[in-house]
Amino acid sequence: MAEATWSPGRLVWYELYTPDVAKSKAFYEAVAGWKVTESDMGSMKYTMANVGEKPIAGFMPLSVIPMQGVPPFWMAYVSVPSVDEAAAGAKSHGGKVLMEPTDIPHVGRFAVLQDAQGAVISAFKGTDGDGAEVERPPVGTFCWSGLNTTDLDAAAAFYARVFGWTKGTFMGNAEMPVFLRGQVPAAGMMKAPPGVPPHWLNHILVADLAAARTKAVGLGAKVMMDNIAVPGIGTFCVITDNVGAAIALFQGTA
Repeated sequence: MAEATWSPGRLVWYELYTPDVAKSKAFYEAVAGWKVTESDMGSMKYTMANVGEKPIAGFMPLSVIPMQGVPPFWMAYVSVPSVDEAAAGAKSHGGKVLMEPTDIPHVGRFAVLQDAQGAVISAFKGTDGDGAEVERPPVGTFCWSGLNTTDLDAAAAFYARVFGWTKGTFMGNAEMPVFLRGQVPAAGMMKAPPGVPPHWLNHILVADLAAARTKAVGLGAKVMMDNIAVPGIGTFCVITDNVGAAIALFQGTA
């Protein structure tokens, strides 16, 4: 049995909080090509999305959120050496801990954090490590996540304390700031458009953006941001899925 290894600062899991798990399952199976199954997690069933044999995301009923009026959303999980220290760091840098550090038997420990500007993300320490890191994500998996924020410098300071990230640029482009873990880009950051609250936006890699977008719209998605080309990298669009959760669809440059 391989020894467990961790990659602190890497985004390692994603979870959709949805009012209709069955509806979300049908949507992402059609648009992203996922195989969605149910797994036993002790006293509960957990709906899990897979690409091939690799688990990449989970679906949770929105009703588990204790606050009223929370819209459907995707949440990313970042690997940390200590969930408790990450939570303490969030509190000390103007953020909030929306869910205190909690153990999931045989899975790991996590906490839900809100940064000082209001974006929500989770800290996670898996029991069995983080799994192998791949250089080129396969089609159907999450390939990037980006923070939309009202204050880039404050966000950089917050995430430096919580996840150990530093602020850098993507391929030396000062117009494309990123979070780094060491020398490796961990996630993007950009100024949120006027009127848009701070949030994390996650990107799914698709083989054909036009086809995926058309299929998504046909299943009830709405296009929130039209296709944007990133020279030398690829093209993406932002949609809200058929339950209203924001997600980006990305096609890489061949």
